Amino acid sequence: MQIITDDLQKEKKEHGGFGFPILVSHERLSNYDTNSFLWHWHPEIELTYVVSGEMIYSINDKTYHLKAGDVLFGNQSTLHEGHQWKEKDCEYIAVTFLPKLIYGFEGSLIQEKYVAPITERSGVASFHLDGSEEWHQAATELLKTVISSYESGNEMFTVQQLLFFWQMLYEHFPIEEKKVSGHSKHYDQIRDMISYIENHYTEQITLDDIATAAHLSRSECSRVFKKVMGTSLFSFIQNYRIEKSCSYLLESSAPISEIAEMVGFSDGNYYTKCFQKIIGDTPSAYRKK
Repeated sequence: MQIITDDLQKEKKEHGGFGFPILVSHERLSNYDTNSFLWHWHPEIELTYVVSGEMIYSINDKTYHLKAGDVLFGNQSTLHEGHQWKEKDCEYIAVTFLPKLIYGFEGSLIQEKYVAPITERSGVASFHLDGSEEWHQAATELLKTVISSYESGNEMFTVQQLLFFWQMLYEHFPIEEKKVSGHSKHYDQIRDMISYIENHYTEQITLDDIATAAHLSRSECSRVFKKVMGTSLFSFIQNYRIEKSCSYLLESSAPISEIAEMVGFSDGNYYTKCFQKIIGDTPSAYRKK
């Protein structure tokens, strides 16, 4: 399994309906190919509550080591990905919702005074509730109440508890950081780069192609990607292709050499070498498991 995205790397899964735009989902990293989920984004805010285990979770340019009991706030439209820590599984609950569930309608006082300062004007992509401050535990208990009330079908109580959670978050949000991050202006460009890779990973991809898609020079394209994403474009493309090949290995009986070509590797031996380096097994061993 892997998160399904469109050609802009926006997640396709519906996070609730129009009338009640919230979704609570129980997840395990072991349910994903390579025990991780790929970089993606969605317009909803995401609250991640770790039930058991540990995981490495990246949002935009920040990386967190999440442990059982932790809560991570991910702002709307942020790029994020997660993977296992020391090859151990992690169970977590994702609560995704549109901010309008908090403020009601565009231009409302609640939106302007309590929501927009965090979602639109803070420049803060994420916030970690790790128990280091006294209020973290109270906020976590509120989130657990949101989860249980959602699952019991009590929509009104769900929104009520979410409002209490938001109020607590607002009161303790890092106000001193409420300025635009130096990286924030680059995220549209990063989305363009990832979109191009997603659409053309089966083909030969050049730096010129990606730079053109992001409206940048070759050198600036490489520099921006490395600075923001913490990895080189070449490494990202290689990892993306290997992750994509996992599904083909499990869901088809195509020869490994053919799968290598399907994900953009012209040399089957080089594909196997890369696969083993990234996954820890050969493609054939991975398929047998």
